[in-house]
Amino acid sequence: MNILYYNNYRKFLNDFYIDYKLNKKGWNVNSWGSRMGLKDGSYIRKILIGERHPGASMVDKFIKYFKFKQREANYFKNLVQLEKVQHLPDVKINILKALSSESMAKRFFNFDSRMFDLISDWYYTPILELMHRQDFVFDEKWIQEQLLFKISLYKIRTAIKNLIQVGLVEVYDNKKYRLVNKNIEVESETCNIAIQNHHKQLLDNAQKALKEVPVNQRDFSSLTFNIGPEYIDKIRDLVKDFHSTIESLSSNNSTCTYQLQLQVYPITKLNKKKEI
Repeated sequence: MNILYYNNYRKFLNDFYIDYKLNKKGWNVNSWGSRMGLKDGSYIRKILIGERHPGASMVDKFIKYFKFKQREANYFKNLVQLEKVQHLPDVKINILKALSSESMAKRFFNFDSRMFDLISDWYYTPILELMHRQDFVFDEKWIQEQLLFKISLYKIRTAIKNLIQVGLVEVYDNKKYRLVNKNIEVESETCNIAIQNHHKQLLDNAQKALKEVPVNQRDFSSLTFNIGPEYIDKIRDLVKDFHSTIESLSSNNSTCTYQLQLQVYPITKLNKKKEI
C-alpha cells in the first residue's frame, strides 16, 4: 500500500485499517492506537470517519508508524494540509502543485466548485487535450483553428492564463508553456451554477455536432431501462470504468480530439413506494 498512489489521506488510512483488520484476527482501532502510543483508538476513529483532521503531532505519529521515507512523509503531510485549506483556494493550488509532482496516481487534480469556476467553460478541456498532442502548436490562432466550434482569441488567452493559475499548465524558459496534468476531477458532492453551465455547454455542442458532423464521424445512442434508484452508484462506477477504457485508446500521435459525454437520469417520477 503506497501513499503516493493516493490523493486523499483519509482514504489511505481507511484502506489500511480495513485491510489490516481483515488479515489480522482481533486487531481493531484500539490496537492501532496502542501501537502508536495513544491511550486508545478514539482519536484515530474520529479521523477515519471524518470528524477531525490529525494535528501536527498526530501526523508525525502516523509517519513514524508507517515508516515513511522523506518523500512519502512530505506527501502525507501535504495531503493532510490540503484538506485543512479548502477555504483558501490560492494555498490549495500551491499544495496541489506540490502533490502532483510527487503523485504516482494517474489522476490527481481534484477541484472543488470554487476552483472549477475559473475553468468551467467547455473549451478548457479541449485546450488541455490539444496540448497533449504531438502536433500541438502553442499559438492562440492555431488553437482557434483546431476547435470545431467558434471561440474568440481573447477567450483562449484567458483560458491559458486561468489554466496556469490553477496549476494545470506551467511556464518555463520565460515564454514556453507545458502541460502539468491534463486530468480534471470535480468533487462529486459539489453542484453549483458553474458545473451545471459546463454540462449545458457540452449538451449545446452535442446539438451542433448532431447537425454539423458527418454520421460516420460521430455516434449518438440512447438506452431506456427500468432500474431501482439504489443502483445509481453502481452505474456511476461502470461509467468510470468505461471512461478509463476509452481513455486508454487515446494517443499523443492522434490528429483529432473527440468529446465523450454520458448522461443518466430518471425519465419518470421516482416512486416513493417500496419496490416489489
